[in-house]
Amino acid sequence: MKRRVNWSVEETVVERAKDTVYWTPGHPSLSNLVEQALRELIDRLEDQRGEPFAPRPDGATSSGTDG
Repeated sequence: MKRRVNWSVEETVVERAKDTVYWTPGHPSLSNLVEQALRELIDRLEDQRGEPFAPRPDGATSSGTDG
């Protein structure tokens, strides 16, 4: 199941991502590019940590800042 998300991302990063999608043979979608990048980063962080992150407690949001 896919879920629509809305995040603020620096404009230069968005433009680079769009350029990457455009110039990549087979044209993966921007959503696929972002999903793959997130998955690879999370996997790397979990590998460094030595275990997966536990689920957040009910009602908890991220501890990071948006913006």
